[in-house]
Amino acid sequence: MESLAVRVVPSDIALVVELKGDLLQQSESALMKLRSWRHGLGGGKRALVICADGVRHMSAAGLTVLIRMAQAGEEGDYQTFVCGLIPAYRRLFEVMGLTRFVMLYPDTHVVMQRLLMSSGPAAGQASLSS
Repeated sequence: MESLAVRVVPSDIALVVELKGDLLQQSESALMKLRSWRHGLGGGKRALVICADGVRHMSAAGLTVLIRMAQAGEEGDYQTFVCGLIPAYRRLFEVMGLTRFVMLYPDTHVVMQRLLMSSGPAAGQASLSS
């Protein structure tokens, strides 16, 4: 098993969290300590983008952590997008009805384009910084 590496990527319009490794119960403290999710994302951001294309294995407990982060968005006034899931995990989200908490996208670029389009003309200058 590979421990989870978490990286927050600067963005003008969203909080982008990149995950690499195994998303397990042990990952909970690293993700939940990133911020107080129920208090929002800060900086006026209203979108949490979880980039999971580096996730090799996801346990039920790991899945639960993602859902807790997404559910906190109701209080924190943000939407959660998950991108880069392998087809089996994507299907799991769909079959279990978890898409009521998160929106699934193929990659970060597609999510950011959607967010830019929904933010209006002034947002056209906002971007994801690498």
